[in-house]
Amino acid sequence: MKKISLISALLLCVLSLSAQVRFEYDVRFDLRFDNREYDTHSSFQPSLTMFGARLEPTVGFSATAGKTSHQLMAGVDVLKEFGTSDKEILWNLQLWYRFGMSFKHSDFSITAGVMPRRFSKGEWSQAFFSDYYTFHDNSIEGIIFSWDNPAYHFELGCDWNGLLKGARREEFFVFTSGSYTPLKWLKLGWEAYMHHYSCSEQAWGVVDDILAEPYMSFDFAPFAGVQNLSLRAGWLQALQRDRKFVGNFTAPYAGEIVATVQNWGVGISNRFVAGKNLQPYWYCKDDTLQIYADGLYHGDTFYQMVDPGKSLWSSSCPSTTAEIPSGLYDRLEIYYAPQIVKGLSIKASVFFHFHRKQYSGTNQVVSIIFDLHDLMEGINAGKLKSGQ
Repeated sequence: MKKISLISALLLCVLSLSAQVRFEYDVRFDLRFDNREYDTHSSFQPSLTMFGARLEPTVGFSATAGKTSHQLMAGVDVLKEFGTSDKEILWNLQLWYRFGMSFKHSDFSITAGVMPRRFSKGEWSQAFFSDYYTFHDNSIEGIIFSWDNPAYHFELGCDWNGLLKGARREEFFVFTSGSYTPLKWLKLGWEAYMHHYSCSEQAWGVVDDILAEPYMSFDFAPFAGVQNLSLRAGWLQALQRDRKFVGNFTAPYAGEIVATVQNWGVGISNRFVAGKNLQPYWYCKDDTLQIYADGLYHGDTFYQMVDPGKSLWSSSCPSTTAEIPSGLYDRLEIYYAPQIVKGLSIKASVFFHFHRKQYSGTNQVVSIIFDLHDLMEGINAGKLKSGQ
């Protein structure tokens, strides 16, 4: 025992001499109002109103020693959906450890544990994860490896979001994203995941769900003297297989173009998608005769491209890519996002959704995000003026 105590004392002494240990804390608040009023002839998703607030307080410590850094944090993620009782408040534990290493021109980090989803720096299309899903499932449970320098970003991670138990399926994502900026106005990048949707104790079978989007993005704002003038073009390529009920792979695909212009906080963004239904197994049934639906797919249902209420695709499970229907989807957003102060983000948007010549509906979204860490960074940098 005396030897152990002596070793512990020596380790503490070394740490005190070679490392800088700091107490860390952060608080993040996120309020979201989303009123969805879809056309009565549209069957993509139901009309509803979501209104709720999230609070994420975290505490911990960090230490630096030479070119390495360590951070250990713990907290809670509390979500209150307005109109529900206090007994229905949702909360999840957050805890993560981050190791960082600095090199001459780049930084490397490993983050492991239960961490906020925003730790993934990918520009994920809602074909991968809908805003509804990311708001209600705010955590990544696993690990992220990340490499960064001023010209590029690369990350590789795993999110284990399903443990085999009862009706719950074993489920996880292996994901990656990255970007390279060869010119100030040009960015090349990608996002991709391999989603393993396995069996439960009641339903046997595995669905492989792979989706990738390479893209290129053009930033013309510096030449036009506005806040944002950009064009992003990507190719969504899926590879999916229901091992038990289909057997072979299907490969739906779609092209996606996003054009955005913004100045004085007022912006217009249009997203145009053309291709095949990216969620072809939505209405396929497992052994318990339950459809896969949003258990398998976490992207926005508008990426089904073809209205399930006006097509025969929802009554069958396609076995070849040729059987998957094609369509068009266009989403127009008009928004106001004033730049008030670093650490505070306010945005009000109106979305209009169209499929081919069909008007599918609208939704109005208001969000307020406050991040204490970003605010303190702004204070330390002296950036307290509006718009900085």
